[in-house]
Amino acid sequence: MDTRKIVFALVLFAVSPAVFAKPLLLWCDSCTNDQKKGMALAQAVGEVVYVGDVIGRTFKAYRVSIRLDDHYNPPLQIKIAPEISIDPAYQDLLDGLQDFFAYSPAGWQKNLAENYPNQNINVYDVVLGGTPAQNNLLDWVAGLGGSQSNDIADRLISFASTFRIVDQTKVPKISVVVTFWDGSKITVSVDYSTTNAEYKIVPNSGRDSHNNTVLSTSTGSPVGATFTGIGNPTDHQRWIAWMQLLGYGIPVTNGASYACTTDPVNGLHCVKIF
Repeated sequence: MDTRKIVFALVLFAVSPAVFAKPLLLWCDSCTNDQKKGMALAQAVGEVVYVGDVIGRTFKAYRVSIRLDDHYNPPLQIKIAPEISIDPAYQDLLDGLQDFFAYSPAGWQKNLAENYPNQNINVYDVVLGGTPAQNNLLDWVAGLGGSQSNDIADRLISFASTFRIVDQTKVPKISVVVTFWDGSKITVSVDYSTTNAEYKIVPNSGRDSHNNTVLSTSTGSPVGATFTGIGNPTDHQRWIAWMQLLGYGIPVTNGASYACTTDPVNGLHCVKIF
């Protein structure tokens, strides 16, 4: 075997492990084709690189490889990134990414608002993780239909399982503020950076109908609650029960307003303001 063939065989051996990895997804908005190709060339040999452009609404695909120039002895290795065809299996997902970004207001973060249809449920029912009520809420948000934004979101479920993501600032993100029948609310986030999109309660995003924070877990930071004015009359007792479950000491005599904190002597506790 001559030198040129030996070098070629070594190059193939060196790049073969990367060939089977998921494609790499990069973004280069309003870039020229040369700039996009330059981004691909900066990646490792063996990579398949997709470069998106949300302004031009295009994707380019490249395969990074080595070309041997046998005018030299031994042959000179030249890194190249020829453009390749977009894999048809990825087309709807790629279109979904472009549609998600373009959906008003344009950007990678979408903030939605929805009203929960179950009239027997409020924020205190769904704040505890792993309960049927919370799971039903998350399933309901995941299954929301009838709106363009959610139809687009459904097309992105396989995003992280299809591509390797470099820039986490350009990953689709959705937060849904869910309002219950009594005006209480909680926020659900949709995380597309995981292998399968995850629907999760945003910690400490709960608010009861008196606009008091409904903690997800106990905290060392001060937190208060006031139960004057219009609101669900069950808020007061449900807040007390929930704070006790989180480990806060509550005054024996009920008040209309509380301040809660923690200290080395009393631990987690609340005091009555009035």
